[in-house]
Amino acid sequence: MPAPRSFGGVLLGMTPEEVLAKKGNPISRSNPEWIYNTTDARHDGVLTVGFGSIRGGGERRVVGLEFEGHDIGSAPPEMPYMNSLTVADVISKYGEPIRRQPQAEGFEWLWFPNGTFFHARFGKVFGYGVYDLALLGG
Repeated sequence: MPAPRSFGGVLLGMTPEEVLAKKGNPISRSNPEWIYNTTDARHDGVLTVGFGSIRGGGERRVVGLEFEGHDIGSAPPEMPYMNSLTVADVISKYGEPIRRQPQAEGFEWLWFPNGTFFHARFGKVFGYGVYDLALLGG
């Protein structure tokens, strides 16, 4: 099953201007990511909007969206809350990842062919989202 194309109200492929029009100013803005509260400042949940330059052109677009948080109610409606899962759970659900990227201190990224990804620490998911391989030129 393919991943959703929108996440937390933001659509993959949007320009920065379109994201600003839809979501307003982020709580944090850096290159290449903007961070928004998923609902409000009281809830433990943030949406990270990742921008990238589209292959063959210099225009920046949303290429990935990630939810992090422990508040089930603040998870994006497009995917159920998954921060209670383990790496083994997501591999069982989505099959073998197309890319696994271990990092320091027990962190790991897992990328799946259906357009979902997971961020884990010591085998426990703490963030997940969607990406568009076609926008990245893959």
